[in-house]
Amino acid sequence: MKNRNPLDVLSEEEIDYYRENPDEIHELLNRETVRKKMIGFIVLVAVTLVTVSKAIPYLFEDIPGGSFVSEVVVDLIFEMGAALMGAVATLLFIEVTQARQYEENKQLYRALKAKLKIEKKR
Repeated sequence: MKNRNPLDVLSEEEIDYYRENPDEIHELLNRETVRKKMIGFIVLVAVTLVTVSKAIPYLFEDIPGGSFVSEVVVDLIFEMGAALMGAVATLLFIEVTQARQYEENKQLYRALKAKLKIEKKR
């Protein structure tokens, strides 16, 4: 699979599209950067939610009936943070499996740029 031409995955129509829209070729590489930033953001939100859930009991300790509200709110916020952490673990697992696709996109990017450059010279 490593010796195949990366352009084999594109039809002639797709190559024509990239020929007419060369700026779009960069999008093959930008997806990876966006994905990593989103994972980092989700981790930050998850940690913030778990931290906030631990601080909430102190906010409701002097209010009558506050312990019930505190427990419910703490549980909900903590569970949201924990669920986000589970989602991040899943995303990281998927990230590892998609690393190969990223490498294939880089090969496709290089091959497509080279093909279009050669065609321009003609």
